[in-house]
Amino acid sequence: MPIEIVHASDVSLDTWKGMARFSLTDEFTKVGVTRQEYEEYGGERIRKWWGGNWNGSSLLGKSYSPV
Repeated sequence: MPIEIVHASDVSLDTWKGMARFSLTDEFTKVGVTRQEYEEYGGERIRKWWGGNWNGSSLLGKSYSPV
């Protein structure tokens, strides 16, 4: 399987544009965190569940899996 490496055309905006595009997908609704979840559990705890190692942890009954 070949790997393609692409250099960012605009390093200051490419990440934002990519996540903006991702937010329009069905997958985003499966891995996104609501404001209510963030306010209830806080940034550090959310980071451990969502942004840390993918281990099948669940948040409010939602099961997260790697993309």
